[in-house]
Amino acid sequence: MDFPILAINEEGLESGSSQISPDDNLPWLQDVDQDGNGVSDLWYDSWDITFRDVVVLDENNSVVEIYNVTPNDLANPTNYNTLRLLLVETATSDGDFDNDDQLNATDIDLLYAAIGTATGTDEMDLNGDSIVDSQDVTELVENRIGTKFGDIDLDGSVNLTDFNVMAATFDSQGENAGNGWSRGNFDGDTDVDLTDFNSLASNFDLV
Repeated sequence: MDFPILAINEEGLESGSSQISPDDNLPWLQDVDQDGNGVSDLWYDSWDITFRDVVVLDENNSVVEIYNVTPNDLANPTNYNTLRLLLVETATSDGDFDNDDQLNATDIDLLYAAIGTATGTDEMDLNGDSIVDSQDVTELVENRIGTKFGDIDLDGSVNLTDFNVMAATFDSQGENAGNGWSRGNFDGDTDVDLTDFNSLASNFDLV
């Protein structure tokens, strides 16, 4: 995944970092104190940045989140993964591949259809590993939509409603050309079979 990073050092510090960017083309800007008030002009006067802030911007240069790596030491795997996920989710699409302002079964079907084909695009690489595969489907279903495999109607619960739809559309031979997520096809193949049923059964909400 490719997204731009810009580093800015506060006034009075060295204008670079051999530890961070010896082999990378990382833009590193040096802030100044032209107004003589004792603090960096951009850091404090214009942007109100705290030392070691990571400011994450979206494609419109709007602030998504500010993550400070002093209390959130990146040597801690939890903090590292939190920042990584923040960057990945900001740099990738939201998963709305048909641009209807909804995350639904159509988006899941489009993503499945793109796996292993030339239709797979960078925006479909939802987990940021430079590959469009089933892990991106898991990212879409579990993290972007916020549900589990087996939830046919995507209401956040795998229940009798989903079971009844699957029972009515069960097609182990793949004879129906429209076998998508909304019919119980959770693995993106051409049928609705025991593999799909097992996904529903393993995630079934008993309450």
